[in-house]
Amino acid sequence: MSTRYFDIVTSATALDTQLKAELKVNGALSIDDLQSSGSNWGRRQLLACQVIVSPIAHNVLPAYIKHTELIEETQEIKDFLDGPDPSLMHHSTHFLISEYGFSLGEMWAALAAVKHYLPPPPRNDGTPEAKRVRRNTILEGYVNSAGYQISSSNPEDRSSPSAGSDGSGGPSYTEPELTQELPAENSTVHLIARVFNHLLYYTQPPQSSPVVDFRHKPQRMVSQVVGLKKQFVAIDDGGLSLKVDFGPSAKPNVTIAQLEAKRCLVVDEGRPKISDECLARMSAWPR
Repeated sequence: MSTRYFDIVTSATALDTQLKAELKVNGALSIDDLQSSGSNWGRRQLLACQVIVSPIAHNVLPAYIKHTELIEETQEIKDFLDGPDPSLMHHSTHFLISEYGFSLGEMWAALAAVKHYLPPPPRNDGTPEAKRVRRNTILEGYVNSAGYQISSSNPEDRSSPSAGSDGSGGPSYTEPELTQELPAENSTVHLIARVFNHLLYYTQPPQSSPVVDFRHKPQRMVSQVVGLKKQFVAIDDGGLSLKVDFGPSAKPNVTIAQLEAKRCLVVDEGRPKISDECLARMSAWPR
């Protein structure tokens, strides 16, 4: 049985049960449990704010509810639904754009950055792959740098500023190693932006107003608790806005969805789940 807040705290009764369990284990809740940065929030902060998860109200964005007629499917949407050719996903962005066009090419390149594709099978027609001829690039008067070690450490921390790590007296420099554990959050946001841009452009009639637009720039939101000298800060990763493009309008862009990207995703039986930390960070966004 799931113990995630998102799955179990769906009523006032469930909230009361979880509050009693939290008080028994970790003590009383207070305003001091709410850090000013929403990025540090978790299950305890959800309980302190008495968050109750509402059932899903719509399976589409509210801005699209009135649009019940299916517009003619464009070739760009058909190509999107067909997906990329896996055998081409090891190519450069330049190649994918030339193959699929700018919008889809950029999207498939962004997908390749976050999804693992198996390398194409070796050629079996008997034709060996062409190999570039290695040329001698060592020129007279130049020093071969193959033995250099690159280091980003402070020169003052070295015992001999002019001595290399191999005692040769050359410069020392340690090249940072690449790692697969680096956060992929930015790559995920980039992919989502490319997908939304493609879909919003080809699913809305030309020159529509108002129009749903993707907001690339992160938005910083600050809320002040009435009666308390405390404020909370949250920053999203982009979102969807409703914009009016024609004529003078005093109406600001209306935010209809916010994007929250995470470095890792909880997956159960192939289905993504919302973790307590992710839900808490979204709950910290001012309403």
